[in-house]
Amino acid sequence: MSGKSTSITNPDDGKEKTFTFDYSYNSHVPRDDPSYASQNTVWEDIGAGVLTNAYNGFNCSLFAYGQTGSGKSYSMVTKLFS
Repeated sequence: MSGKSTSITNPDDGKEKTFTFDYSYNSHVPRDDPSYASQNTVWEDIGAGVLTNAYNGFNCSLFAYGQTGSGKSYSMVTKLFS
């Protein structure tokens, strides 16, 4: 992961593909690593703005992709009610 890009390598042929997103977070490094993204980081970058816009009457959606059980819904719901 680098900035807004995430790269993956095909284990069969070693070819690498890079995907670029509005945000790309890394939580698979130690918490003291500068590239570590906590749930609070995700909330501050995305969740708070989406929620504010929804409260102001705008149609909003947030697409979160990740492994089942990795905390996508938890990140948004916990901050919403805290």
